Amino acid sequence: IYTNADIKNSNLTDSLPGTDSFVRGFDSSGYHSRTWDVNQEILEEDASEFNSAILEALKNGQNCVNVLLDTATKLGLDADYAETAQVGDNGLSISAINSMKRAFNEVDLTAIPIYVDAGFNSVPFLSLLNAHLEANNIDSSKLEGAVSADPIAHLAIYGELPVNQKFVFDMMKNSIDWTHKNTPQ
Repeated sequence: IYTNADIKNSNLTDSLPGTDSFVRGFDSSGYHSRTWDVNQEILEEDASEFNSAILEALKNGQNCVNVLLDTATKLGLDADYAETAQVGDNGLSISAINSMKRAFNEVDLTAIPIYVDAGFNSVPFLSLLNAHLEANNIDSSKLEGAVSADPIAHLAIYGELPVNQKFVFDMMKNSIDWTHKNTPQ
């Protein structure tokens, strides 16, 4: 619980919801028109264990999903062929449609926002997500949330990109094109 002492020397009280750094939310009406997003990171590497954890969290009041991916998934590598240390190291390992099915079994993705940090390139995860949506007749235009990619952060952390810069920008364009075609604006 925050008190007045916590914000005494802060400029956060000078900002409004939907402005500046969005620390008070992205919606200019704040939370008057909707409830707060309750979101915890689920640190499970196995898809079935992730599913059990997220279903339990949703049952207990969580109302959106924050998916942390392992290094292999962020690099677009199949877990069977990635370096062992890259599989499950920082989160969920998803390398095929069956992993997606196990991870999101009985999770209504149209009822809750989903947020995914896909690493330097969102296309591998978006491809698996799209295949999962199609296999389960889920309308992608009904989804909320974000599948984000940040090649600059990857470059800053690791000192290099695993692919050339042109490829990264081509994949960013492809993901933007897919998003404009298949999701709400």
